Amino acid sequence: MKNSTKIFVLIAIVIIVISSARLVKTITAPVETIPEAVITETQPEASAPVVPPKFSWKFVYDEKGDGLPRTAITLDTTYESGKTVTTAIRTIEGSCNEIDKKPGVDADMVIGSAKVQCYAAGFGDRFKIVEGENSYEVLHQEFAEATPEYQVPDQSYKTIVTVPFNY
Repeated sequence: MKNSTKIFVLIAIVIIVISSARLVKTITAPVETIPEAVITETQPEASAPVVPPKFSWKFVYDEKGDGLPRTAITLDTTYESGKTVTTAIRTIEGSCNEIDKKPGVDADMVIGSAKVQCYAAGFGDRFKIVEGENSYEVLHQEFAEATPEYQVPDQSYKTIVTVPFNY
């Protein structure tokens, strides 16, 4: 055999031996253990109960030094369990009363809840309760009295407080 053929055969043998060693190493290597999957229980997202809690607006009136009344507004939420939770909503200038307790007046309101309107000196606030994704939401809207020369644009409601679905 010529020298070049001998070198070629020798290189081929070395490649075969190295490849075989790698194959044997791969076959006999210890198998890595795969950790067991950890199964965690996820809590279902909160959903509104079939029968909503009873909502009751409370108003505490107070006169400031300038004679303009102020009203502290709270919301009592009585759940099916019998537990009542009081939530402070806001203290505003003016006096407040419940309006629009009739079904269908504001289609997004929680059934049986009332809208609140507060008013003083041409300006006011409205509050209502709607069902959010994970809780009830108390929404707030500001409004102003229109004049013949100026029609006040409607302001949108904004969430100011959330109340849990269940307690």
